[in-house]
Amino acid sequence: MHSIMSEAGEKYIQDFGKVFEKHVISEARTLAQEVYSESDIQRWTGDDEEVVDALVAHRGRNVLIEAKAGLFAEVVMAVGHSEIFLHKTRALPKAVSQAWATSLGVRQSRLAPEPVSRAEGNYLLIVTNRELSTGEGTSLASMYPEGTMNPENPDALALLPLENIFVVSISDFERLAHAVRNEHLDLVEFLDLCVAANKDGQTSRLYIGHHLDREKIPRNGRSKLVNDAIDVCSNRLASVLEKQSPKP
Repeated sequence: MHSIMSEAGEKYIQDFGKVFEKHVISEARTLAQEVYSESDIQRWTGDDEEVVDALVAHRGRNVLIEAKAGLFAEVVMAVGHSEIFLHKTRALPKAVSQAWATSLGVRQSRLAPEPVSRAEGNYLLIVTNRELSTGEGTSLASMYPEGTMNPENPDALALLPLENIFVVSISDFERLAHAVRNEHLDLVEFLDLCVAANKDGQTSRLYIGHHLDREKIPRNGRSKLVNDAIDVCSNRLASVLEKQSPKP
């Protein structure tokens, strides 16, 4: 469906992006008790600052979440030229810049709650509408021209290092949120494990979904929105098939 709708180009993705962002924020709100919106963050840092869509404060860490919907055609991941790849995925380094600005902004803010401003560290989940084979932030940075993912302020990198950045498909994000809601995982503990595993070539994984597999998290974890849509479709299909079935 996405491939067909993508033929409309930017007109489609602009409208879809707004719906996608709302859904990601809705899922983010289920990850912990302390979840703050973009407007909350801007109130702490200043209205002129570009910040992330949501901030989850949990266990002494800030988990930043940014939704990025894009056309992301299959050819994107086959591009071997770093400049072309940057042009086609510019939303990703933009999300990283927003997260670095957020990390610095809340640390320096006198308005942010103390658990947020004094967090021991930050994570960033960039949630995309389809799977991208980019790996974590260090891997992503290596795909771009040198210097693309270097913050102007080095303190930002100390607060949010590249290895703490993950590009997550919406399906893996829903699966992660489902596992956290049902207390199969602790969000921060899981992300800590992902970072530790990715430092070793034997345990490193390309996708968050592979780390979820390692933790034996079922693959059928979905959001209420998707489950409701599946139920509606199933009921409609059952009704049609019942009407078409020959009577005994």
